Amino acid sequence: MILVTSGADFISDNFVLDWLEGRDETIVNLDTLTYAGNLETLRSVMYDPRHIFAHGSIDNRAPVGRLPTEVIYKINNYYAPPLINSEFLQ
Repeated sequence: MILVTSGADFISDNFVLDWLEGRDETIVNLDTLTYAGNLETLRSVMYDPRHIFAHGSIDNRAPVGRLPTEVIYKINNYYAPPLINSEFLQ
């Protein structure tokens, strides 16, 4: 079982689809579904028992604490916090 963060955005969703197409292994997909997250791109795997979607962020203990933890041996971190700082907008 692996964990993918931000797994519903325009790069990592392709990783999720490719992973499930080529392997018989569960993937835990953690995403906040903000500006880049789009579950529509994962429609084909939403009912696949190997795909576990969890709504949340890797930097929030509440949803992370509810993730299945048995045998997560790999983490693909696509999460990037917003880089726009208010200082840049002034």
